[in-house]
Amino acid sequence: MIIKDAEFGDITVRKSHRASAVRFSLAPSGQLRISAPKLMPNFLIKQLVSRQRADIKKHLDLKGRPVTSKSDIEKLRRRAKSVFLPRVEQLAAENGFKYNKVRFSTATTRWGSCSNRGTVSLNIAIMNLPAQLQDYVILHELAHTEHMNHSRAFWARLELACPNAKLLKKQIAKQRPTL
Repeated sequence: MIIKDAEFGDITVRKSHRASAVRFSLAPSGQLRISAPKLMPNFLIKQLVSRQRADIKKHLDLKGRPVTSKSDIEKLRRRAKSVFLPRVEQLAAENGFKYNKVRFSTATTRWGSCSNRGTVSLNIAIMNLPAQLQDYVILHELAHTEHMNHSRAFWARLELACPNAKLLKKQIAKQRPTL
């Protein structure tokens, strides 16, 4: 569902049976998103936006945020593919990792993920990171092709491929995956 708002523009509302509260977030395009419980009436969501307007702007830092168009995102995705597909292949070969494929996303909360089928997903915002952190994200996801958790075995495997992983983990925690 889309809510039209004079200040925020189009707001995407997603309802889920798993949601227990209303949550505000930003899409990579800068568009406001709302996640809400499945049974919450639409008029209550609109009232909440009106009542929480100042808090929404404050917490999500909506002032001055550049809006990235769909065509800009597609250009970034193509650029990310050309830069990072060879890098993933190289790091996997150097460290003995096997993966199925690589895809690029615009996730708002994570740098990457790995499916149990060996698909490595990287956020295109990885391009904004220093090279060392880019490699850390890639190696972290490649390590998940062998260990689909954050067990001791996972961290030991990641340390083999990336000896300064613990330091880089602290550095990446200070970053946000935004375009």
